[in-house]
Amino acid sequence: MTTKIILATLALLFLFAAPHAADELQAQEFQTATSEIQGFGEINYIPGRVIVRFNPGVQSAEIAQIRQQMNADHEFNLDFIGAEVWSFRDGDMNAVITAYADHAAIDFIQPDIIYDLPEVQESTLEEIMIENGIEPDEDGNFPNDPQFNLLWGLQNTGQPPFNGLAGADISAPLAWELETGSEEVIIAVLDSGVDYNPPDLAANMWQDDEGNFGGNFVGGDPNDPMDQNGHGTHVAGTVAAVGNNGTGVTGVMWNARIMAVRVCGGGCPQSAIVQGL
Repeated sequence: MTTKIILATLALLFLFAAPHAADELQAQEFQTATSEIQGFGEINYIPGRVIVRFNPGVQSAEIAQIRQQMNADHEFNLDFIGAEVWSFRDGDMNAVITAYADHAAIDFIQPDIIYDLPEVQESTLEEIMIENGIEPDEDGNFPNDPQFNLLWGLQNTGQPPFNGLAGADISAPLAWELETGSEEVIIAVLDSGVDYNPPDLAANMWQDDEGNFGGNFVGGDPNDPMDQNGHGTHVAGTVAAVGNNGTGVTGVMWNARIMAVRVCGGGCPQSAIVQGL
C-alpha cells in the first residue's frame, strides 16, 4: 500500500506525497504587531516582514534591484507557493505595501499575517468526570477506553454532563466496524505542535529516519515539534489517539500515525504555515 500523508489543521485537510527532509527545516522567531493595513483591514502581523511573489520571467537582477530599493533583506524562500520572505528596514507596513502592490514585476506583496490560536479548554476529560461523578464506561461499549463515554462527538447517547441530542455525532462505532485506521496513513497536524509523550499518542507518533516526530517552524529546535500550548495535542488526540487500549480516550482513527508540524507559537504566521506545508 502506498503511504498516505494527510494534513490536519483545524478544519483543513490536504494530501501530500512525502514529508520535508529534517535538515531543511528552519524555525523562526517572530514579534507581533496589530494595526489597520490597507487592503487587509486590522490584522496581526510580523512587523517589518513581507511575503512577495514575482511574476513569471522576472530576472534575478530586477528582483535584487527591488530589494535594494525597499532596503530589504531576503530571509528565506517559500517554495511551496513560489514566494520569498523579506524583512525591510525603512518605512511602515502600509507604506511598503502601497509602494509595491502595483509594481509590474510583482504578482503579490503582503504582510506576514499571524492567525490567532484558539483557546484550549482548561478542564480535562478526567476533571469533567470527577466534577460530575461519572464512572468509567463499563457497559461493554466499544472501544474499551475509559473516557470514551465522554466523547459525544463520536457517539452521542445524550450522556451527562452534556445531556445532548442522542445520535448527534459522527457514528464512529459504526465506522469502526469497517475500519479503525492504518499505520500506512500519516496524518500531519499543522498546529502548536504535539506532545508526543502521553501513552494515548506515543504509540501512534510518526518518526523520520533520525527519530524526529516532525518539524518546528516557530522558534527553538527546528526538529522538535513539542507542543507549548496544548491545542495541537488536543487536535492530534481527536484525530488519532490510540483506540481500544484501556487508556484515556480514542481518536477517530485508532492506528494512523501522527506527524507533528509546529507552525504556531504565540500565533500562527502565514510564512510558518507555508513552510510547514
